[in-house]
Amino acid sequence: MKTAYFHYEFDYAHRLDIGKVRPGNEDRVFTNPEIGFFGVSDGIGGAKYGEKTAEMVSSSVPKAVETFLNENGSNISPQKAEEGLIEAIEKVSDVVYELDNKIGAREYGATISCTLLVDRFAVFGNVGDSRGYLMRNGALYLLTEDDNYANIMVKSGEMTEEQVKRHPFLSTALTKYIGMKPARPHTAVVGLEKGDKILLCSDGLHGMLSDEEITDIMWLPMFADDTAELLKDAANAAGGQDNISVIIIEITM
Repeated sequence: MKTAYFHYEFDYAHRLDIGKVRPGNEDRVFTNPEIGFFGVSDGIGGAKYGEKTAEMVSSSVPKAVETFLNENGSNISPQKAEEGLIEAIEKVSDVVYELDNKIGAREYGATISCTLLVDRFAVFGNVGDSRGYLMRNGALYLLTEDDNYANIMVKSGEMTEEQVKRHPFLSTALTKYIGMKPARPHTAVVGLEKGDKILLCSDGLHGMLSDEEITDIMWLPMFADDTAELLKDAANAAGGQDNISVIIIEITM
């Protein structure tokens, strides 16, 4: 389909699955094809109201983005869209932060990874460890940044990615999430081409599957719906240790 803000056509699909271990599902998925805005949110582990926070994020951020788009017209630039996305995410995070202040405890928190399609570009934004990828010509590119201690250790050179995998706490302990102040998102603006595929997912997917395994599945010649289903099934087959959120967007023409 096409939107007033995006100059290509696209197909999309999503999956939301409880996994094999968790008693409930704290992940949320939002798909707003009419404005070209998609995302996932994962309630943080250990927070009493993680699921509620993910629900707030999945409803409030799209509303804020839609308001911004309506106020700025259909010819909005990718750079302006990036500014609006940052503002929308920070605004919702501030609201969540105030909820925590009222009860005097850190009980609210969630991640977000999202993309806004404008002109011929995708504007990515994330806070926490939910991810956004772009696949082009068989190569998979990570376009978000994990806000966790694992990423800090790898970037500093103190540990390798293989060493980090042996210390699960480093990956699950977040350094930033929706509900902190400030919670400025990481952003990336990427030009799109016909045949590109975008993947948004929670750590229930990328924590179970390597980037190589994700690449092998996404490179298969399938409809978006089949790709999303196969990724979800593969994460469960690998153990399904967490809730699984998957969104696939394919640029068709």
